[in-house]
Amino acid sequence: MADWKRRHAFFFKCVSVLLIIFFLHQQTGWAQDGQPVWAQARPVEAYRGKIDINGIRIPYDVAATQEASAAGEDVIIHIQDAHASLAAQYSIVNLLDSLVTNYDLRLIAIEGASGYVDTSLLKTFPDKDIRKDTAEFLMREGRMGAGEFFDITNDGPEVSLYGIEEEALYRKNVDSFRDVALGRAAHAENINAFLEQLELIEEKACSDALRTLNRNCVLHREGRLSFTDHWKYLYGLVDKYGIDFSKYTELSKLLQSIELEKSIDFAMANLERRTLINELSEEMDRGELEELVLRSLEFKQNKMSQRAFHEYLIGLAEKHGIPADGYENLIMFTRYVAIYESVDLFALYREVGSLEDSVREKLYRNDDEREIYRVTRITRLLKQLYSMELTNEEFKFIERTRAEFTPAECASLVKDECSRYKVPITGGYDLEKIFGGDVEGAMAFYLEADARNSAMLANTVERMRREGKRVAALVTGGYHTKGLTDLMRRKKLSYLVVIPKFEAGRERPYIAVLTNKKTVYEQIIDSGRYQLAVEAYFQDKDN
Repeated sequence: MADWKRRHAFFFKCVSVLLIIFFLHQQTGWAQDGQPVWAQARPVEAYRGKIDINGIRIPYDVAATQEASAAGEDVIIHIQDAHASLAAQYSIVNLLDSLVTNYDLRLIAIEGASGYVDTSLLKTFPDKDIRKDTAEFLMREGRMGAGEFFDITNDGPEVSLYGIEEEALYRKNVDSFRDVALGRAAHAENINAFLEQLELIEEKACSDALRTLNRNCVLHREGRLSFTDHWKYLYGLVDKYGIDFSKYTELSKLLQSIELEKSIDFAMANLERRTLINELSEEMDRGELEELVLRSLEFKQNKMSQRAFHEYLIGLAEKHGIPADGYENLIMFTRYVAIYESVDLFALYREVGSLEDSVREKLYRNDDEREIYRVTRITRLLKQLYSMELTNEEFKFIERTRAEFTPAECASLVKDECSRYKVPITGGYDLEKIFGGDVEGAMAFYLEADARNSAMLANTVERMRREGKRVAALVTGGYHTKGLTDLMRRKKLSYLVVIPKFEAGRERPYIAVLTNKKTVYEQIIDSGRYQLAVEAYFQDKDN
């Protein structure tokens, strides 16, 4: 080995220089504490379990794995679709391309259609550029999703595209969507007027601390207040009232990573990383060096996470017996990214909400404050209900508490509180429309969406078995994720739950699709024999 290294000394030096150049501009932005021992870089508590199944690796730059479970050889890759986002559609297209190219994916199952999805009219069009331009137009307009777009533009292996809806269930759900969407603006105006009334009452009836907390919670939910600023005020109350938040696992990990960040010298961490790469290049054989170059390129191109790359480096250092002395900042940094990247953002969202409720209980001075918040909370959730923006947990909350809020009881609360605190009754809102029968119609949309989950999963599994496919991509909206995941877990299926990565940008007119507002181009398409299967279910054939 020593002779081999001497003969390839120039190669080692070239690789070392190349790798150092790679990282001259790659700044490290995170941190950790601990002794200069390599094992300190891997906090056991950070790991959430296996993130790939049967060798399937989700490309880091395109999507993130939220959950994974291994129970057999067949794998369903559930891709969460943000229907209204055009950027999300392109991200899903890139993900499907990677899965088809690298993991023998040959079956794509999509919601919103039933049976074989025929894209042959566009797919067989001889001019590739016109074919792609047409598909992009349809996807921009919300008339096709990522699955159809990929199938039309894919020049690689043949892929089966199937709609996995039960037609009757889907049509019923679309009708509910249309009904709620058409009344959305009127409901929002009505609810906003009532929220203004509640804010006037809160201004007189509630303490400054409670009002500030409630206001910050709303601003944070709406993305107008950063987590850091929200947490600064919230933690002040947590500390003041001695509330134990150690039981909040994800929140504790996030706060631990924030504290670790303060302890790292980032310039030194960058220098230590370059030094370690140089030292490794003197110890590794040619095959290992080539792999290091490839992994470094992946990292530079954002195809490999901070955590994965730095843990890879730490593993090489341990393997080759390189002393940890002198690498304290790099070890702390690696520990930091391991903790930070392990945070489950969905669970974190739920934990923060639970902690807010705990703090709020400490702030209440009387039942008036408690009742005002309860009515305000359900009113805001009903606004999201009519806008079809609820999470699963929020909808379940409305289901549990729906009977507690009637138009008469809410009217009585307003009358009593306005009288008690000398607040004018502003009017301009209809409590019967907010809390009355319209709620049932809006809730029907969510209940029907839940009912579709069993059918979609059963049809996906049946199609896999019929065609002998071991891997399938199941593309549905994010609201279906919890229901589908629970079903897959109960049925002991192997699955990956994947969230595409994309930046907020131009939205697609998804509501226009479901409410049957056609453009001239769509009318031309409808006049011919060909029609995407998805449109067959979206469109109202009586018009």
